[in-house]
Amino acid sequence: MPMCFILSPPHSTPHQTMHVTLPPASLLRSFSIQSVRGTNKQSGNLNCVWECILTSNAGTPPVLSYLRMTPTAHRSKQEVAAEVAWLLDMSDAGLSVARPLPAADGRFVVDVIINSLADEGSSSNRADSEAAAAATPLWTGVAAMFRSVGGRPFVRPADFTAPIVRAWADLLARMHLHAIARQSPSARDGRKHWAEDAVLRSALKDEAAETAGLRACLLQV
Repeated sequence: MPMCFILSPPHSTPHQTMHVTLPPASLLRSFSIQSVRGTNKQSGNLNCVWECILTSNAGTPPVLSYLRMTPTAHRSKQEVAAEVAWLLDMSDAGLSVARPLPAADGRFVVDVIINSLADEGSSSNRADSEAAAAATPLWTGVAAMFRSVGGRPFVRPADFTAPIVRAWADLLARMHLHAIARQSPSARDGRKHWAEDAVLRSALKDEAAETAGLRACLLQV
């Protein structure tokens, strides 16, 4: 399966210039992906996420899962590995979380380096030639696969209801309790403290109407 890119002006960095719409063929093989539904909607230094169907054993239904590619500019490999380890622990403890799935070789976190469009089977063009001649790869990061937990897409702001918020609160409480019990000298290896996370800092500055609606709903719980 080919990859598709949108390249921005040359003064931008590689992580800011490339939009990956389909995962590399190497990842399709690594995770035994049978098919990919839709294309990635993210770009820049955010995660790339695809809904996938994994090849299953004879007599068992296909596995619905989500492939996530994380650029190095967003999260380090050590950070992603720490996240995967915690999700596996929570899943083993019975919490309803998206359980990480291993690649064919047993790895949960797979390195991804895209040097040129031609490396992934795309047709060659001028942008490809210029990128291939660059001193740095077009994209570097890691990939991980997560089993779907079912459900449906969240609708904003209609789903900011007391029952849904209560369900979130219950799951978050159990996650916090699990994290407290899991504390050890190495429990946070590679992962930032929650107050240091750029995504959270950005969210705290968000004063959108939907955020105000969520705050109002929380007062009713």
